[in-house]
Amino acid sequence: MHVEALEKHSDGCKDENCMKNAFEVFKLLEKLIENSERTFEKRGELIRGLNAERLKEEEIAEKISAVSNAVRIKILEALFKGERSYAELERITGIKGGHLQFHLKKLIKAGYAARGLRGDYVITAEGLGILKLIFELGD
Repeated sequence: MHVEALEKHSDGCKDENCMKNAFEVFKLLEKLIENSERTFEKRGELIRGLNAERLKEEEIAEKISAVSNAVRIKILEALFKGERSYAELERITGIKGGHLQFHLKKLIKAGYAARGLRGDYVITAEGLGILKLIFELGD
């Protein structure tokens, strides 16, 4: 897909380095689009699942509790921008050790964050949904 797009726009590049850079950008964009599509599909599945099964009051309280803390919202915002290591989250939040672990466990238990394949932390489709609601509350 990106090769055809590159050929279509190759007149703008004056050297091979420019073409290589453009090719890398197209590959990254393609990957971003694929990831966005998967996240959108998972989010749709989640929403359908929530409509099919009503949450119990305790579950609702737990989900709300997980985002009732400024540090946890800051963590979700950081994860929204991309996968983060524990060390990166320590730097971003200014919280170290067990305190950060406490907040991450709350987000993971609520289903808003997870560990990625390499062990880094990622936002889930449900996490994206709750973050969107939080942003809407701020508007």
